[in-house]
Amino acid sequence: MQLERRWHDAAEIFTLTGDLVLGGPELELRSETQTALEDGRSLLVLDLSGIVRIDSAGIGELISCLKQARKCNARLVLLRPSRRVRDALLLCGLDQLIEMYVDEAEAVRQRP
Repeated sequence: MQLERRWHDAAEIFTLTGDLVLGGPELELRSETQTALEDGRSLLVLDLSGIVRIDSAGIGELISCLKQARKCNARLVLLRPSRRVRDALLLCGLDQLIEMYVDEAEAVRQRP
């Protein structure tokens, strides 16, 4: 997995590409999101459009990032998950826990 960071107002957008699977650099995602939260970001957007495969370890990493964000009173949302990734998240019921968007402008809009 590769990760790029960019900012949009109070949001930090992480663009992920490759595989979010066990044995990959998924811990980098947790570290980078923690850094963003420590920097005071109130919204983390994970752009998953470039993720080809996700397994239970990758899903666990998304849950860990969500927990980190909630502890810091921040929001974590997903942007453009591929069909395969979206299906895996739906199967696990994560669509009930994590907001998903197809439009970046909508994803970065602040909500109370």
